[in-house]
Amino acid sequence: QTFNSVNIGDGISPIGPWQDGITCEPVPVSMPIVSMLAFPVPQLDYAFYADVNHGLFRRRRTRSRSRSSGGSDSGGSGGGADAAAGAAGGGGVQDMEGLLFLETGAGERIPAVYIKTPKARLTIIYSHGNGEDIGLLLHDMDELARSTNTNVLIYEYVGYSISRLEGAIPTEAGCYRSIDAAWRFLTVDMKVAVHTIILYGRSIGSGPTCDMASKPEAANLAGVALQAPIASGARVVFGDAGVAARPLDIFTNYSKIGKVTRPVAIMHGTADQVVPITNGEALFDALQSPHEPLWLAGYGHNNMPLTLCNSYVAKFVRKLTEELEARKDLPPERAEGTEGCSVM
Repeated sequence: QTFNSVNIGDGISPIGPWQDGITCEPVPVSMPIVSMLAFPVPQLDYAFYADVNHGLFRRRRTRSRSRSSGGSDSGGSGGGADAAAGAAGGGGVQDMEGLLFLETGAGERIPAVYIKTPKARLTIIYSHGNGEDIGLLLHDMDELARSTNTNVLIYEYVGYSISRLEGAIPTEAGCYRSIDAAWRFLTVDMKVAVHTIILYGRSIGSGPTCDMASKPEAANLAGVALQAPIASGARVVFGDAGVAARPLDIFTNYSKIGKVTRPVAIMHGTADQVVPITNGEALFDALQSPHEPLWLAGYGHNNMPLTLCNSYVAKFVRKLTEELEARKDLPPERAEGTEGCSVM
């Protein structure tokens, strides 16, 4: 049986610990055919993420405070933040803004970046598309947080970016475990109120987004935003005939989105040849509480203007904020510069 190895610079990494806490584990090079088709993972090396000017590790946290009384270690919490692991660095109570590592229910470690915005009252959990990873999206996430005046948590899927370098492979189940870890980080570790959370998924990221939004624990979330969403993996390829492939289908959003009672905003390009707009339209037709959709005429899957998408989401955020204010269900605005919550 053969195993894969990872290039670092001009050499090959040995099995074992790397700098910044990354550990390379031996795994079979074979990958399920469904995963190979659904997850064209960016093949970026360690140097990309470690770049001091643009890499993921430049987002590492630098502020920490002493352990608070009555706390306990996060280790073994089954999906909480690993405050001492890898590039996160440090120990005890940490200010969780910036780069952190989360642990899935299966014990897998995934990176995430938590972007805090002064006076933000809502928080977005962002699930990215299948041909990108957290390291490629830092600038876009900064822009999303700024233009929508929200906090943004972007998390990684098992088998992507640093997780891929550690030997994991992406799967549908792994994506669900990943968003579960992100959800637990916010709601349990950070004690963010569920009704102030927006789930936002792009492309295949609509899969974990719809799955989480359909769960009972997310029933009272603020809302859901979907960009170029898939109705399901098979329906992207075969259209409505994809229902015949249900035993082999993945990310069956069409069977979950109708369970979501909170507002859902959908944007899709009319000329999308990767995920045809019929996918977005099918999900829209199944919504219980539809927000006015954004059908971008002439745009495809990967050229929807960031400014237009962010503007649409910003309007959605304002509407949700007004609704929560009317219900007197929002926390007061925090003064600029106020530090965020801390976790063990």
